[in-house]
Amino acid sequence: MREIAARLDREADELRRHAETVERSATVKRESERRARVIHAAAMRSLHGASDPAIIDGLCRTLNLTPSDAKAVLADERTHSRAALKAQRNRLILIQAWKGWTNAKIAAHHGLSENHVSRLVARRLRTVDCNDYFGRPGL
Repeated sequence: MREIAARLDREADELRRHAETVERSATVKRESERRARVIHAAAMRSLHGASDPAIIDGLCRTLNLTPSDAKAVLADERTHSRAALKAQRNRLILIQAWKGWTNAKIAAHHGLSENHVSRLVARRLRTVDCNDYFGRPGL
């Protein structure tokens, strides 16, 4: 009987340790996601014209970073944010072209040249098999 009680106590201790580990993992994950949201928001503010010193100061206070670390994190996130914004813009250009907008109209809407719009659409058409979309060749 005592052996069974001792074994159950050991199992209970092991389950408590496992529960603590799971809770710590969840806390770390939540903190990581919060940091990512804060950094992304800072990069977006920067892309919309906020001053770098103010953004870096905010990152330092919010995430307890040194100014040099905050500057590096901001630069890295800006690169990713710019790439995401550019990809989003390019998708919108393709949708507008598909809807029948002229290159001139698309270019004026996005502040680009007609040739740039033409190259974007042509590059995408070279990488896409139109049969995937329409089920018949030549479109």
